[in-house]
Amino acid sequence: MAADAQAARGSRCDTTNRPGRLAERIEAALTEPDPHRALLLMTELQAETVALAPDAGPNLDRARQWLGDARELLARRLGSQ
Repeated sequence: MAADAQAARGSRCDTTNRPGRLAERIEAALTEPDPHRALLLMTELQAETVALAPDAGPNLDRARQWLGDARELLARRLGSQ
């Protein structure tokens, strides 16, 4: 195996640790008729995905904070309807 191919194979993300029922949850979000609920579902998936990433610096820290805040706001909005 060429060194480049071996390096590329070794750098792939391990998909054994991923949000549960990923495909079903993406489909549910994309077919959800309520846009606020769909956004909440996608935000939750994004937050779970970012939580799996190793600590990698300020961009990841900001993403985690932003997604957590967005999830909280969307959940409150849906709860008040």
